[in-house]
Amino acid sequence: MRLLLILSFCALAAPAVDAQSLFSDPKANRAGDILTIVLSERTNAARSSQYDDQSRASLGGSAAGNAGGTFALDATFGQNAEASNRTVQSDLLSGTLTVLVDSVTAQGNLFVTGEKSLNVNGVTHVMKVRGTVRPLDVRYDNTVLSFQIANAHIEYRKAGRAAKWFPTGTATRLGAVALLGAAVFLVAN
Repeated sequence: MRLLLILSFCALAAPAVDAQSLFSDPKANRAGDILTIVLSERTNAARSSQYDDQSRASLGGSAAGNAGGTFALDATFGQNAEASNRTVQSDLLSGTLTVLVDSVTAQGNLFVTGEKSLNVNGVTHVMKVRGTVRPLDVRYDNTVLSFQIANAHIEYRKAGRAAKWFPTGTATRLGAVALLGAAVFLVAN
Protein backbone atom coordinates (compact mmCIF):
# COMPACT_ATOMS: atom_id res chain seq x y z
CA MET A 1 0.00 0.00 0.00
CA ARG A 2 2.79 2.32 0.91
CA LEU A 3 4.51 1.60 -2.43
CA LEU A 4 1.33 2.35 -4.34
CA LEU A 5 0.95 5.65 -2.50
CA ILE A 6 4.54 6.65 -3.33
CA LEU A 7 4.12 5.74 -7.02
CA SER A 8 0.88 7.72 -7.23
CA PHE A 9 2.52 10.74 -5.65
CA CYS A 10 5.50 10.53 -8.06
CA ALA A 11 3.18 10.27 -11.04
CA LEU A 12 1.27 13.39 -9.97
CA ALA A 13 4.42 15.35 -9.13
CA ALA A 14 6.21 14.52 -12.41
CA PRO A 15 5.91 17.17 -15.10
CA ALA A 16 3.53 16.44 -17.94
CA VAL A 17 5.37 15.09 -20.95
CA ASP A 18 4.02 15.70 -24.43
CA ALA A 19 4.87 12.26 -25.72
CA GLN A 20 3.08 10.15 -28.24
CA SER A 21 1.29 7.07 -27.12
CA LEU A 22 2.62 3.70 -28.15
CA PHE A 23 -0.59 3.31 -30.11
CA SER A 24 -0.64 6.71 -31.86
CA ASP A 25 0.25 7.24 -35.52
CA PRO A 26 3.24 9.59 -36.06
CA LYS A 27 2.33 10.24 -39.73
CA ALA A 28 1.89 13.80 -40.94
CA ASN A 29 -1.79 14.72 -40.97
CA ARG A 30 -2.13 18.44 -40.22
CA ALA A 31 -0.76 21.80 -41.37
CA GLY A 32 2.79 22.39 -40.21
CA ASP A 33 3.76 18.70 -40.24
CA ILE A 34 6.80 17.62 -42.25
CA LEU A 35 6.98 14.92 -44.94
CA THR A 36 9.89 13.58 -46.93
CA ILE A 37 9.32 13.15 -50.66
CA VAL A 38 11.28 10.32 -52.27
CA LEU A 39 11.94 11.56 -55.80
CA SER A 40 11.81 8.83 -58.37
CA GLU A 41 11.08 10.41 -61.76
CA ARG A 42 12.20 9.17 -65.17
CA THR A 43 11.40 10.77 -68.54
CA ASN A 44 12.42 9.97 -72.09
CA ALA A 45 12.02 12.17 -75.15
CA ALA A 46 13.23 12.17 -78.75
CA ARG A 47 13.13 14.99 -81.30
CA SER A 48 14.47 15.39 -84.80
CA SER A 49 14.42 18.34 -87.20
CA GLN A 50 16.10 19.24 -90.46
CA TYR A 51 16.73 22.62 -92.08
CA ASP A 52 18.00 23.37 -95.57
CA ASP A 53 18.52 26.90 -96.89
CA GLN A 54 20.23 28.04 -100.05
CA SER A 55 20.48 31.55 -101.41
CA ARG A 56 22.56 33.17 -104.09
CA ALA A 57 23.12 36.81 -104.99
CA SER A 58 25.21 38.34 -107.70
CA LEU A 59 26.20 41.92 -108.37
CA GLY A 60 28.15 43.10 -111.35
CA GLY A 61 28.98 46.36 -112.97
CA SER A 62 31.30 47.97 -115.42
CA ALA A 63 32.08 51.51 -116.40
CA ALA A 64 34.32 53.00 -119.03
CA GLY A 65 35.07 56.61 -119.55
CA ASN A 66 37.18 59.06 -121.45
CA ALA A 67 39.13 59.97 -118.33
CA GLY A 68 41.66 57.33 -119.16
CA GLY A 69 40.52 54.37 -117.18
CA THR A 70 38.13 51.55 -116.91
CA PHE A 71 36.34 50.72 -113.73
CA ALA A 72 34.79 47.34 -113.06
CA LEU A 73 33.14 45.92 -110.02
CA ASP A 74 32.01 42.38 -109.51
CA ALA A 75 30.68 40.75 -106.36
CA THR A 76 29.14 37.38 -105.83
CA PHE A 77 27.47 36.23 -102.64
CA GLY A 78 26.61 32.70 -101.92
CA GLN A 79 25.12 31.09 -98.89
CA ASN A 80 24.43 27.49 -98.28
CA ALA A 81 23.09 26.54 -94.89
CA GLU A 82 22.27 23.05 -93.90
CA ALA A 83 21.36 22.06 -90.37
CA SER A 84 20.22 18.86 -88.86
CA ASN A 85 19.15 18.65 -85.25
CA ARG A 86 18.60 15.46 -83.38
CA THR A 87 17.79 15.47 -79.70
CA VAL A 88 17.51 12.41 -77.56
CA GLN A 89 16.86 13.19 -73.95
CA SER A 90 16.57 10.91 -71.01
CA ASP A 91 16.19 12.34 -67.55
CA LEU A 92 16.37 10.66 -64.19
CA LEU A 93 15.64 12.59 -61.02
CA SER A 94 16.16 10.77 -57.78
CA GLY A 95 16.77 11.83 -54.23
CA THR A 96 14.80 13.16 -51.30
CA LEU A 97 13.27 16.51 -50.45
CA THR A 98 11.59 17.46 -47.20
CA VAL A 99 8.33 19.39 -47.58
CA LEU A 100 5.90 21.11 -45.28
CA VAL A 101 2.16 20.42 -45.10
CA ASP A 102 0.63 23.81 -45.96
CA SER A 103 -3.01 22.89 -45.53
CA VAL A 104 -5.43 20.01 -45.27
CA THR A 105 -8.35 19.83 -47.71
CA ALA A 106 -11.93 19.08 -46.67
CA GLN A 107 -11.38 15.49 -47.84
CA GLY A 108 -8.34 15.16 -45.56
CA ASN A 109 -5.72 15.35 -48.33
CA LEU A 110 -2.47 17.18 -47.58
CA PHE A 111 -1.30 20.08 -49.75
CA VAL A 112 2.51 20.11 -49.53
CA THR A 113 5.24 22.48 -50.73
CA GLY A 114 8.99 22.46 -50.37
CA GLU A 115 12.17 23.84 -51.90
CA LYS A 116 15.85 22.97 -51.67
CA SER A 117 18.80 24.99 -53.01
CA LEU A 118 22.19 23.38 -53.37
CA ASN A 119 25.32 25.22 -54.49
CA VAL A 120 28.02 23.05 -56.08
CA ASN A 121 31.17 24.76 -57.41
CA GLY A 122 29.41 28.09 -57.84
CA VAL A 123 26.40 26.64 -59.68
CA THR A 124 23.13 26.74 -57.76
CA HIS A 125 20.75 23.82 -58.22
CA VAL A 126 17.15 24.48 -57.17
CA MET A 127 14.60 21.75 -56.53
CA LYS A 128 10.92 22.51 -55.84
CA VAL A 129 7.98 20.22 -55.14
CA ARG A 130 4.33 21.02 -54.60
CA GLY A 131 1.15 18.98 -54.84
CA THR A 132 -1.55 17.04 -53.02
CA VAL A 133 -0.87 13.87 -51.03
CA ARG A 134 -3.43 11.35 -49.86
CA PRO A 135 -2.93 10.35 -46.21
CA LEU A 136 -3.07 6.70 -47.33
CA ASP A 137 0.05 7.26 -49.43
CA VAL A 138 2.12 8.45 -46.47
CA ARG A 139 4.33 5.51 -45.52
CA TYR A 140 5.18 4.40 -42.00
CA ASP A 141 8.40 6.48 -41.98
CA ASN A 142 6.59 9.69 -43.06
CA THR A 143 7.77 9.43 -46.69
CA VAL A 144 5.80 9.68 -49.93
CA LEU A 145 6.92 8.53 -53.37
CA SER A 146 6.93 11.40 -55.86
CA PHE A 147 4.71 9.60 -58.36
CA GLN A 148 1.97 9.39 -55.69
CA ILE A 149 1.59 13.18 -55.50
CA ALA A 150 -1.55 14.44 -57.24
CA ASN A 151 -1.25 17.61 -59.34
CA ALA A 152 2.48 17.39 -58.76
CA HIS A 153 4.72 20.25 -59.79
CA ILE A 154 8.31 19.02 -59.58
CA GLU A 155 10.98 21.43 -60.76
CA TYR A 156 14.72 20.94 -60.94
CA ARG A 157 16.89 23.61 -62.55
CA LYS A 158 20.23 25.32 -62.48
CA ALA A 159 20.20 29.02 -61.70
CA GLY A 160 21.56 30.92 -64.71
CA ARG A 161 22.38 29.71 -68.20
CA ALA A 162 24.93 30.60 -70.82
CA ALA A 163 23.32 32.89 -73.39
CA LYS A 164 23.88 32.47 -77.12
CA TRP A 165 24.95 35.87 -78.42
CA PHE A 166 24.39 35.47 -82.18
CA PRO A 167 22.45 33.04 -84.33
CA THR A 168 24.44 30.59 -86.44
CA GLY A 169 26.01 32.18 -89.55
CA THR A 170 25.92 35.79 -88.32
CA ALA A 171 29.72 36.08 -88.10
CA THR A 172 30.10 34.76 -91.67
CA ARG A 173 27.62 37.29 -93.02
CA LEU A 174 29.27 40.18 -91.18
CA GLY A 175 32.68 39.09 -92.46
CA ALA A 176 31.45 38.97 -96.07
CA VAL A 177 29.96 42.47 -95.81
CA ALA A 178 33.22 43.79 -94.30
CA LEU A 179 35.28 42.21 -97.11
CA LEU A 180 33.04 43.66 -99.80
CA GLY A 181 33.17 47.08 -98.16
CA ALA A 182 36.98 46.92 -97.99
CA ALA A 183 37.20 45.83 -101.66
CA VAL A 184 34.99 48.71 -102.80
CA PHE A 185 37.04 51.15 -100.70
CA LEU A 186 40.35 49.90 -102.15
CA VAL A 187 39.12 49.98 -105.74
CA ALA A 188 37.67 53.47 -105.31
CA ASN A 189 41.02 54.83 -104.05
